[in-house]
Amino acid sequence: MEKNRDISASGKSSVYSLFHAQVRRNRDAIAIEYQKNTWSYGTLDEAVRRLASVFTNFGVAKRDRVAIISENRPEYIVAELACAMTGAIIACQNWRLSSDELKHCITLVNPKLLIVSERFASNLNELDLSNLEFINLDDGYTELLGNASAAISPQSLDPEEGIVILYTSGTTGLPKGAL
Repeated sequence: MEKNRDISASGKSSVYSLFHAQVRRNRDAIAIEYQKNTWSYGTLDEAVRRLASVFTNFGVAKRDRVAIISENRPEYIVAELACAMTGAIIACQNWRLSSDELKHCITLVNPKLLIVSERFASNLNELDLSNLEFINLDDGYTELLGNASAAISPQSLDPEEGIVILYTSGTTGLPKGAL
């Protein structure tokens, strides 16, 4: 009997393996509906693989952090799943924070890469992030993915490892990251 490729040695599934199993079963089914557009699981998988390849080209490795500041949109999901595929940890930034709070949150996670939508790029203007690589979701993103290979294999991942950093509300001080 062939072992299920989507189950780890511990017998548990990772977020990426669950997504991959869905892609195999329902490649042509709708995965995302957004602003009168639809993405099939196959289309989503292709974008995830290409962005994972881009991450690798930027030197993002397992357990590295990728910060994102964006509105809800398909590319946000692509980034989350590309992190899940590569073993990177996505750090979701709150665009409503003040410059000081946002700088604190970004510094706290020490990201290897920052993904930003044009809508919130100005939130970063006051921050010294010159040491960070950026991907702008609205400026060159399509070309970046178009030039990337989709032939990338997922990392061997422990399903118990964290893949998302969310932040506390900061009611008693600055926000704190929670993995």
